[in-house]
Amino acid sequence: MFRDIRQKFKVSETSLFNSFAPIHNITAIHNFFTGSGKSQSFFFFSDNKAFVLKTMKESEKRLFLDQGVLDSYYNHVMESEGTYLSKIFGVYQIKVRSMQEITCYIMENLLG
Repeated sequence: MFRDIRQKFKVSETSLFNSFAPIHNITAIHNFFTGSGKSQSFFFFSDNKAFVLKTMKESEKRLFLDQGVLDSYYNHVMESEGTYLSKIFGVYQIKVRSMQEITCYIMENLLG
């Protein structure tokens, strides 16, 4: 599904992952912030300001992936020409050495 969304909006996997390459994001890595909302999610803006990485709590992950929200989101985004919803380009799990696995998604930066 996410591959289809990336293709529709002309975002290649290479450009997406290169936007978050540490070599391009050294400053941003040190300037990440935690959102002020109820979820206290971690936000990371790519250096090129095109994308935002946001962490997901387990409850958000279950809702999005397991309870049909992703299917509805996908159908809406693929069928709508001018949707105002932020485009989500992928959900990823990140595991760094001894740290707990983190689930996050990457979306377009609407404010960039």
